[in-house]
Amino acid sequence: MKIRVLTFLILLALLMPVLSEKPSFNSSQYDNNSHILSGQGLVEDVPYVWQEINGFCSWAAASIMFQSAGVPLDMHTLFAASTAGFSFVSARYADTLVAIPGVLYRQDYNTFLAAQAYGVNLTLYFDLNSPDAELNRATLESDGISVSLLDGEDAALNLMRKTIDRGYPLMISVEPIWLPADDYDYLREMEAYGGGHGVVIVGYNDAMLQATIMDPGVGSFGENFGYPEDGRGNYTTISYWDLFQAWSARDFISITIEPGESSTDPKAILGPHIRDRLLGVPTSYRAFGNAALVGRYGEASFRDLSSFFNNETIATFLSEFDGMAGEQNLKVQILLSIGIGLEAQFTLQYLSYRAALETIALVLDDILLSDFNNAANQAIPSFEAISSNASLIYPGTNYSVYTGLVSRTFIAIAEEFNSTGDIDLALSSHYGELSDISMHLDVISDSWLDAGTALTEYWPNDFLTTYGFILIPVSIGVAVIVISLIYWIKRTPSQ
Repeated sequence: MKIRVLTFLILLALLMPVLSEKPSFNSSQYDNNSHILSGQGLVEDVPYVWQEINGFCSWAAASIMFQSAGVPLDMHTLFAASTAGFSFVSARYADTLVAIPGVLYRQDYNTFLAAQAYGVNLTLYFDLNSPDAELNRATLESDGISVSLLDGEDAALNLMRKTIDRGYPLMISVEPIWLPADDYDYLREMEAYGGGHGVVIVGYNDAMLQATIMDPGVGSFGENFGYPEDGRGNYTTISYWDLFQAWSARDFISITIEPGESSTDPKAILGPHIRDRLLGVPTSYRAFGNAALVGRYGEASFRDLSSFFNNETIATFLSEFDGMAGEQNLKVQILLSIGIGLEAQFTLQYLSYRAALETIALVLDDILLSDFNNAANQAIPSFEAISSNASLIYPGTNYSVYTGLVSRTFIAIAEEFNSTGDIDLALSSHYGELSDISMHLDVISDSWLDAGTALTEYWPNDFLTTYGFILIPVSIGVAVIVISLIYWIKRTPSQ
């Protein structure tokens, strides 16, 4: 049985650990001829950036990288400078419901967009032995991203050494169970593997067989939520053994950001993208073909999700699972996943959007943003109404901690359905709450549409950019029809 209910896939290691085999490690060999075993290096005075809440790890780590490259982008400004705070994606069909905030959607391209705007050099690395490595490289390079493939552990460790020797940190993706902070003890207790988290390597010592990292994730979730005053995420040592386990589980994904030629006008790059992200232009989201036609982007994504929050649509969605083993319990779990998962996604979008609005004047400087701000701020109260930090701070199944409108509505529906077995009755009991959620999503959609339109005063819409994703498949279809018609005419005898 394959269930494609994706609403609760937050795409975070901290929320979705899974069990898998532990990777092996060649502890007797750490380098090749380019470095000696006793090498060491440390990049000093790298600024620590805390991610603030579960879900922002890659942006906190990217902020560390940008600042080390001489670009003073704190995490909040980076939400605007990458357009991530102004982006949202959804898809809904049959038994699938997907909602992805901008901070989780195409992090690679959005980080590259900020690097391009501010004139720094970004290179993305990953293992050449990872699944679909060549295809992924071709896709990323088609987006303009510089990519280099690593041949296993030696190449990854040498990338670490060489980057630090040049005086810059290295951002990497890791499986957090192997990180030294006590915050990840609950993962170790469950022997849970399979997620991703962003950290930054700032030093290495081959003689001690250990690296030094900055971990923005400590204190961002759980009982220890709060800024790590004890400094446990700042210049923390980790053994090469644990580093390898954590890094190799994520295919040695790494990013370097180093000084380049400064951009003279970042807003010339970012302004049109922010406009198109808000207006939901699929090409701005790097969505083409079937993905562009099936998905909903920007303001349209909220409008589409709004239409989901009614009794008939939810009941129809759940009917896709009729007849499956343990049907009632399965549907209860789906309802819980929808409520908690969507609330987590809305919360990430709210927090990043609010921060992006507060900092956009730094990104689009010298632009009169009064009309834009008036329109964009209309979404803030509705975002706040459908968000709750608890859905991110307390991952797990203790449903008593979830008190937000979206999560508590679906928890109540699930509990009533579980006790009565009547989904129509359970949904009808919460018609008012579902209508409120739908209304807030419509308000957000209107706000994004008006805000994006306000930016067209400075960056008018381009027809091909806006509608090119439709014209390409349509043009191909028309060409096929014309060719078939010509062939048929030539093959058909004259009357």
